[in-house]
Amino acid sequence: MSNELIQLRHWLHAYPELSGVETKTAEHVAAFIGKLHPDKIVTNIGGNGVLVLFDSNKPGKTILFRSELDALPIQEINKFAYRSVTDGISHKCGHDGHTTILCGLAEKLSAEKPLTGKVYLLFQPAEETGEGAKLVVEDSQFDIKPDYIFAFHNLPGYTKGTICCKEDLFSASVNSIYYKVKRKNCSMQLNQKWGESSIGN
Repeated sequence: MSNELIQLRHWLHAYPELSGVETKTAEHVAAFIGKLHPDKIVTNIGGNGVLVLFDSNKPGKTILFRSELDALPIQEINKFAYRSVTDGISHKCGHDGHTTILCGLAEKLSAEKPLTGKVYLLFQPAEETGEGAKLVVEDSQFDIKPDYIFAFHNLPGYTKGTICCKEDLFSASVNSIYYKVKRKNCSMQLNQKWGESSIGN
């Protein structure tokens, strides 16, 4: 990995932004890729998204690679030099790494254009809220129909350099439930023998 990519990832980690407000993140990514002279950069797609094109100018497939821009509302507790400087917000799902990897791909495509077809890089906003993908595809600026779309995620527990692939769906969606529990004159006793709990009023 180049020093420029390392510095980019450290910057992204240090200055995280929540879903829907990834303005500085998007500007930083667009500025980084702008120096690589892509054929096209579209900003503010689906909100703060960035869409980048590298075109062979020859007939062929259209391929899109996607990463994410947003961070999570979680306090950073790490102590390394590039820890989050924003109280209560940090990158805990690897989006800073995903974005850096896609910028690394941009470096490769800048040095060696695709032989045929087109390659798009999408830096998607608002992934954590589940809103960003819909906003992107409904944006009039997203006027492409890729033949293939690839997204990826870091997967702890595997040897460095390993790529895991799966046919069909792979962590493609999530359903979240928020609930509050109210108790009234409730006492709980733990059964030490069986590790079970009993609740009484």
